[in-house]
Amino acid sequence: MLPDVAAREQLLEYFFSNHSRAMQVLEAVGVFCFRWSMDIDLVGSETAKTILFDRLGLPAAERSSEGILVNRRKQLKRQDSVLGTTRELQPRGLPNSYKRIRRGLPELVKQSMA
Repeated sequence: MLPDVAAREQLLEYFFSNHSRAMQVLEAVGVFCFRWSMDIDLVGSETAKTILFDRLGLPAAERSSEGILVNRRKQLKRQDSVLGTTRELQPRGLPNSYKRIRRGLPELVKQSMA
């Protein structure tokens, strides 16, 4: 994927120090990545987190990132939780990893059809 040894080492460093740069490097070779994972990245967005609180029926006492990530981790990982939440978000409310995928996929499809 990255034939240059220095580029691979830099990518590994970016995974720990600057996930946005890691996303850029991987996106250049047609690979998308998340900061943590598809479901956990949603919890990093305040708007998405609010939607998740409602979708998962969290009581006021559990309405925190920990409440979702720890107490509702199985529900969070369900496909309907992730898709249902992203469908309710405006494009500007998506986590950065989702925005990159949303922008990049049409271009990859276009390239594959050329």
